[in-house]
Amino acid sequence: MKKELVNSTFKTLIFDLNGTITGRVSEHPDHIAFRDHYIMEKLGKSLSGKLPNTTSLALQICGLSPSQYYTHRNQVIDWNLFHEYSESTVLAFQRLKKDGYTLVLYTDCLGEQIKRTLKVLGKENLFDLIISEEFNLKKPTPQAFKYVADRFGCSYSDMLMIGNDYNKDLLPLKILGGNIIQIDGEHELPELFELLAINNTFETKTGFKDA
Repeated sequence: MKKELVNSTFKTLIFDLNGTITGRVSEHPDHIAFRDHYIMEKLGKSLSGKLPNTTSLALQICGLSPSQYYTHRNQVIDWNLFHEYSESTVLAFQRLKKDGYTLVLYTDCLGEQIKRTLKVLGKENLFDLIISEEFNLKKPTPQAFKYVADRFGCSYSDMLMIGNDYNKDLLPLKILGGNIIQIDGEHELPELFELLAINNTFETKTGFKDA
C-alpha cells in the first residue's frame, strides 16, 4: 500500500471497484473463456491466436463493439464466478459510514455490472454516490472529482481516492491537491481500514481541523 496524503482530515472516500475492493473480472479465466466464446460466435469461426486480457481491446481487435458485448454479458453472466462476499469487509465499510465518512464508488463499469457486483459483495446500500460509465466521466479525468466536490460541498483536500491504477485512478486527484492511496487488491483492504480507523480516532481525540 502506497500513501500520498496532504492532510489527515479527509472525510470523502472514493473507491475504485475492480482490482481494488474486488477482483478484476477481465483477468479471470472464466471471463476470458466467456468472452472468447462470444467473439467466436460473432465471427463464426475459431480464434487463430491468443487475445489480450483487456476486454475492450480484445473486442476491438476482432472488429466487435465493446458496448454491445458489455450489455449482453452484464445481463447473462454469473457474477458469483468473479466476486466473493466477505462479512468482515462489509462490516468495515459499515464502520466507515458510522465514523462519518462519505463513501463514493468511481468506476468505468456500466450500472448493471455495478449493481450485480455489489449484490454479490453485499454492498448494495453502502455508497452515498456511484459514478458509473453512464456519467461520461471515464478515467482518467479530474472532472469526476470536481463532480464529487460540487455534490458534497467538499474541497479536494477533503477527498481520499483509493485505487489500484496510479495513473487512471489516483493521479488526477493528486494533481488537484487531494489524498491518494494505491493498493494492489482487496487483500490490502484490512490494512486500509486500520489506517482509516486510526485517522478517525486521531481526529476525534485531537479535534484537529485544517484552517
